[in-house]
Amino acid sequence: MPNIWDGLTLAVFVGATVAHILYTPYTKIEEHFVLNAVHDNLAWGLLDGEQVRKHFEFFVFPDPVPHSFLGVQALSIAVYPFAVLGRWSGLIRSSADVQITVRLVLGLLNAAAVFYFSEVVRQLGESPEDEPKRLSKGTSESPRRQDGSFARNLFLLLHGLQFNFLFWAGRTTHNSLVLGPTLVALRWILISNKPWQGSSPSAVAGFTLLTFCTAILRCELVGVLAPSCLWLIATNRAKFGDLFHAGLISAVISVGLTTWFDKPLWSGIHNSSSLPYVPYSVNQLISANFIPEFEAFSFNILQGKSAAWGTMSRTFYFTSALPKALSISIVLVPIGMALMFRLWSSYEDYVAVKKLESVTGLLVIPLFHTCLLSLVSHKEWRFIIYTVPCFNAFSALALGQIWGSTFATSAFSAWIMRLGTLAVLCGTALHASIATLASHYNYPGGMAMARLHDALDGKIETNVLVHSTVDATMSGSTRFQLKYLQRPTAGALGVPSLPSAFPFTSSASAGVAWEYDRREDLSSSNATQWLGFTHVIDATPNCSFLASDTKAGPHLFHALLPPVQALSQVEFKYPQLHSDPRELVKVTLADRMWICERA
Repeated sequence: MPNIWDGLTLAVFVGATVAHILYTPYTKIEEHFVLNAVHDNLAWGLLDGEQVRKHFEFFVFPDPVPHSFLGVQALSIAVYPFAVLGRWSGLIRSSADVQITVRLVLGLLNAAAVFYFSEVVRQLGESPEDEPKRLSKGTSESPRRQDGSFARNLFLLLHGLQFNFLFWAGRTTHNSLVLGPTLVALRWILISNKPWQGSSPSAVAGFTLLTFCTAILRCELVGVLAPSCLWLIATNRAKFGDLFHAGLISAVISVGLTTWFDKPLWSGIHNSSSLPYVPYSVNQLISANFIPEFEAFSFNILQGKSAAWGTMSRTFYFTSALPKALSISIVLVPIGMALMFRLWSSYEDYVAVKKLESVTGLLVIPLFHTCLLSLVSHKEWRFIIYTVPCFNAFSALALGQIWGSTFATSAFSAWIMRLGTLAVLCGTALHASIATLASHYNYPGGMAMARLHDALDGKIETNVLVHSTVDATMSGSTRFQLKYLQRPTAGALGVPSLPSAFPFTSSASAGVAWEYDRREDLSSSNATQWLGFTHVIDATPNCSFLASDTKAGPHLFHALLPPVQALSQVEFKYPQLHSDPRELVKVTLADRMWICERA
């Protein structure tokens, strides 16, 4: 039975997810493909080809490597009712608020998936001797049932205190879009029951869902799909024939769906002659059967071009990414593994064998995925985000055993163990707090656009044409941040009868029109190309980026507002006896973005 601690832990986890997004509302360039596509889909819809070609920024700045728009469509549909309700209630007052709504919906969906996955931890956290009691009536108050819930609460608490997971859970990358379905599939697989004959329905369902996600959203999930398949067969939870048929049907449906939905969009880019550039991978579209994830796989793996994005060592995920993601709790992962194998291998009944197999799957699947992706030259933490809940499961199970003083020889040692548990949680929370503070100041482009709107609104009588340079765009200036961009009042998601998801905002300056530009082909040596802009947001001090600005005479642009400051460095000082705690960590800011107007 849920108790007050279950509710408090869940509240901390959900509250941390929401608070992180609200405190860091802006985004970086790797999130913009999905985020800007969601914006344009909410405004004009993906299904109307004419509207797509006319209004979608995707046709000017496509993703360098093809990915499916089905994730964008699903997220847009999930966001739309909340955006409309927020607009009607007055909680959403600008397009920038809709961006926060998009990230909140995605973050909470991923939080819900983590909570759903936590059932794996709860089941493994129950002790063997009380398992029959749990299955009988009147066991809702069983103390060992609470042990399972306690391990689950620690699992949720770890996710609420770890910066990297909170950071990426609400980020509009393709990895974050597929995180939720992946965790759902892993739960179905890991706690599937051994059938007397045939295959476990939940195991087959989980494998089918993983196949769907791999074929449509992220091909790297083959690192999760392959070991899951082998583990299910090895533990007799599913027959090879059943998995083969389910996977084949899922793959055929997935390929057909993504080809039907995505090929017209990517072909439109390929055939457009007005683009400033066309990604080289798109130039090789398969004319008859275009599969976005296959194109991405071909580019990154078969052609070996992932190194173009930067290379890391083979040990990067184990020596850098995972330690940063798991924070201090990483020291508990091997302890949790050892404790679980020791616990469940000491029993030979059906339940114990089943749980020992689940522990094995919980270990093998994320390790296989991490090792497989270590072979790829380009590495990013978000590529292995799906493994973090698995490793956190072992940390939570270890914390539960330590807190329960399983190995304590005296009352004193029991309290020492509990203090150690609290120290791990507090240290993880401290790391997340510092990293979140630093992240807050890491988006000068988004901050600059917001300040420009605040500075000019109601105080200008001429039309405004704002140019955001590459630096501003890469650090937070998205389509959602364009407060006065002309958007339709109806036709959301391409359905004429649907009201707009965006508030009807207009400039407080009567008769003043705003236009926005973010072209990348403007030359700093040709001042005439810049004469039409009334305002510029750029990382060059005082916007002195033109070649003519270095010569004698007035500059074309001058600073309108004080520069936007952003993160420069984070310094840690070694604590001494009389040190001020506030001086142990120093976050240094520096001028990063200038908001300028025509002289």
